[in-house]
Amino acid sequence: MPAAADSPPVAVVIPCFNQGAYLPEALASVANQTYPNVSCVVVDDGSTDPATRQLLSDLKDANRRTARAARRSTPLPADLHVLSQPNRGLAAARNAGVRATPAPFFVPLDADDALAPGFIAKLLPVLRREPRWGYAYCTVRLFGARRGLWCCPAYDPYRLLLGNLSAATALVRREAFDAVGGYAEDMVHGYEDWDFWVALLAAGWHGVRLPYVLFRYRQHAAGASMLGRLAPHRERLIRHMITRHRPLFVRLLGLRDTDEATIFAEWQAAVTLDGIERATSWRLLHPWARPWVATAAERVPPAPPSLRLTAVQRSRAYRLIAAAKRTRLLRWYARWCHGGG
Repeated sequence: MPAAADSPPVAVVIPCFNQGAYLPEALASVANQTYPNVSCVVVDDGSTDPATRQLLSDLKDANRRTARAARRSTPLPADLHVLSQPNRGLAAARNAGVRATPAPFFVPLDADDALAPGFIAKLLPVLRREPRWGYAYCTVRLFGARRGLWCCPAYDPYRLLLGNLSAATALVRREAFDAVGGYAEDMVHGYEDWDFWVALLAAGWHGVRLPYVLFRYRQHAAGASMLGRLAPHRERLIRHMITRHRPLFVRLLGLRDTDEATIFAEWQAAVTLDGIERATSWRLLHPWARPWVATAAERVPPAPPSLRLTAVQRSRAYRLIAAAKRTRLLRWYARWCHGGG
C-alpha cells in the first residue's frame, strides 16, 4: 500500500530471544496494519534455539523472500529489517531496534504478542494532536493460557508511581525516547517498561489511554510468565526505580527530601491506601471519601501517604469494613466471588 502524503513513518520494534515459534504471528500483525507507512525492525537478542536462528536467518536474506512465503502462510511486513546482537536483555534489544530507525514514532512489540490491524491508525492521531503526550496505550486482550480483557487504567501521574498502568506495547514518540535515553538496560529482571514510563513522566512527557481493544497480550502457563519470574526481584527493582527517579517520587508522594528507605516505606503506604480507597466496600460505606488523584499539574498531596493511611485505618468506616470481612458470611461471599467454592 503506498504511503499517504501525511502519514509519518512508524516503526514496530520486535526483540526476539528464542521465540521463533511465535514471531510469524507478530510479524503478520505488523503486515496487517491499516496504517500505510509502517516498517518493522526485528532484533535477534542472541537467540540459541536452532529453529529461531533459522527463521531469523531466512528473514535477513531478502533473496529468499519467495521461499519464505512458501514455508509460511502468514504475511510479512514489506519493510522488514533484522538486527543481531549478543544477548543483552529486553531493554537493550528495544533500544537497539529503536535507534536503528529514523521513524518519529515507534511501537515496542514482544515477539509472542500481536497488534490489532488498527493499532497505529487509531493511536497515532492523538499523539499528533497533543505534543506533550509521549505515548498512547489501549485496552488489552489476553490470549493463550488465559483469556479476557485488561482494561488499563486511565493515565494518572500519581498512580503511575504506584504501579504500571499499561502494557509495554504502546505507540511512543521518538523524541520522548531520545529525551530519556531509551529504556534502562540495567532493568534486566523486568519492570523496564514501567521504569521507562516513569522516566518519561520525570522528563515532562505524559501518556494517554484510548478505549480501544488494539493489542493482544499472550498469557503463558503458570511459572512461565514474566510476572512469575519477576516476583523474587520486585522489591529490589522498585527500590532501584525510586533511586533513579528520586525527585519525582519525593514530589508526587508529598514528601520532603529524605532517605530512600523512608521513600520506599511511604510508597508502600501509598499503594495500600490506593487499594483501600478504590475498593467497592470503601466507596459504598464511605462515599464522600474519594481517592486522591493527581491533576495534570501534578499537585502535591496534602500529607504524606503514611499519615493519610493512618487516618483512614482509624476511621469508623474502615473499622466497620474490617469487622464485616471477618464474618463467616463475608468470607463465604469472597470465596464464592473468587472461585474458591
